[in-house]
Amino acid sequence: MAVLAVGLWIDLSEKDDSGPPAEVRSVSDAKDETVRVSSDIFDAAGAKGKMTEPGPFTRDCTGSGSGSGKNYRVFHFWSIWDAPIQDLKQGMENLREKLPGKGWSIRSYGPDTSKSRSLELIADLGRKKFTVMIHLYDESKNSDPQAPESILSVALNSACYQALEGESVDS
Repeated sequence: MAVLAVGLWIDLSEKDDSGPPAEVRSVSDAKDETVRVSSDIFDAAGAKGKMTEPGPFTRDCTGSGSGSGKNYRVFHFWSIWDAPIQDLKQGMENLREKLPGKGWSIRSYGPDTSKSRSLELIADLGRKKFTVMIHLYDESKNSDPQAPESILSVALNSACYQALEGESVDS
């Protein structure tokens, strides 16, 4: 599922990167800001549960892998899980209500186009140039004992930046 999510997300977030990037920025500063933005999203959700641990990583702006150029984006994928579905649903509602007050512009909110029609929120943070795609995967009605757990899944990515001279753009 992660590979599919990454491929889907890169397609969704691609912008016209044929011109110069918006900003020259150190990779560590861009990753630090991405963590702060992710934390703000987590706090706005207010859902209590376990949170996945992987931190942000970089990819070049074409999506062909990290380290192949000077232009990069920062991605941060994480989820809240091991929580009652009602808490996750409330977390999604909290995000829909609170993100605009934090500078986010909600691009869409409602069922996605998947077979499961999962609830999806897509928003842009213009002043910091981030896009987020959040899904609520509700498995509460799935009676299969092998069914996946319900989760609130977050995929955050930055604008395209140019690395500082001599800096490596590695994940």
